[in-house]
Amino acid sequence: MPARDDEPDPLKVAADAVAEKLDADILLVNGDLSFGLQETVIELVRERRRRTNVALVLVTYGGYADPAYRIARTLQDKYEKFYAFVTGMCKSAGTLLVIGADEIVMSDYGDLGPLDIQALKDDELGQMSSGLTTQFTFDELRHETRLLFEHLWRDIKRSTYDRISFRTAAEYATNMTIGLMSPIYSQIAPLALGEIGRANNITRDYGERLAEVSKNLRDGTLDKLTDSYSHHGFVIDRAEASRLFENVREPDDGECRFFDALGKQGRQPHPRSGGPREGTVASFLSEEVAQPPEIGTESQTAHPSDRKKEQHGNDAEKAEARNPKPAKPQRASIPSKAGPHAGTHGSHGKTPRTGRNGTPTR
Repeated sequence: MPARDDEPDPLKVAADAVAEKLDADILLVNGDLSFGLQETVIELVRERRRRTNVALVLVTYGGYADPAYRIARTLQDKYEKFYAFVTGMCKSAGTLLVIGADEIVMSDYGDLGPLDIQALKDDELGQMSSGLTTQFTFDELRHETRLLFEHLWRDIKRSTYDRISFRTAAEYATNMTIGLMSPIYSQIAPLALGEIGRANNITRDYGERLAEVSKNLRDGTLDKLTDSYSHHGFVIDRAEASRLFENVREPDDGECRFFDALGKQGRQPHPRSGGPREGTVASFLSEEVAQPPEIGTESQTAHPSDRKKEQHGNDAEKAEARNPKPAKPQRASIPSKAGPHAGTHGSHGKTPRTGRNGTPTR
């Protein structure tokens, strides 16, 4: 039976309930992490009358590391606490973005993945291959080459009943190994291998910077995510994620209702029918914080804590105007060497806002 027009949207009701409980804006991102998506998310956050925290529902096959880093940085900078809701598939660059979260809430469908760089295939328009494939191929060839050399010199020594010295046997084995393996090694492009290694280092650097703020990575996690998993699609479920991250938990009842209300868009990325960016969704699902009763000339997009401080200052000015203090008699004084504004924290004597860890906000 179709819902009536005057009935509330179950998804919005569930999202608002979670937003109220966590004091967090609920942001849904479904699709590939691209530079266009990066701009969209930053614009959405800047124009938002923001709550204190944010909860990001991220559903993605992955994408570029640069936009993933920029989106995570934006959410870290603009909010006090960053929750990552892993409600379904969240692979590759999606895992990089999640490293920036203070807490991960992971459903039974949640599926993170390794930090695996994707490279364009040669002679294949728009098709990608895993950076792990190139690295794995090179590691396997190196292993097989060593085994082949060892097998050859041992076989030479054994077949000649040790009448040939090890040095001579090793020379024969070396020449045979080179002859057999050179055609295979010639198919590996050194520049491509170097590019994969450099891209992995970039991803690792981004992860380290995000983790410095979130404090949510266990020791050695970046090494495991970049080097230890056997393929791009490896499933990192909640149990596996708990061994990699410090703060991972199951959703509570209200969050479960919200995850269920998301339906398929909370579990599977939108199809790439018209290209990697088509079908991407980025939107806030929860209600925006209430408009202040007196707007005046203040920005409508200011953070609630900014408006509270501004209102407190206005009230103090009004009280002083109603009850002016008696003027004190003037007396001579020696000017301070530090200047007229000594002891203040910047212009007008105002104390700057500080963000997490007591450092000035950017």
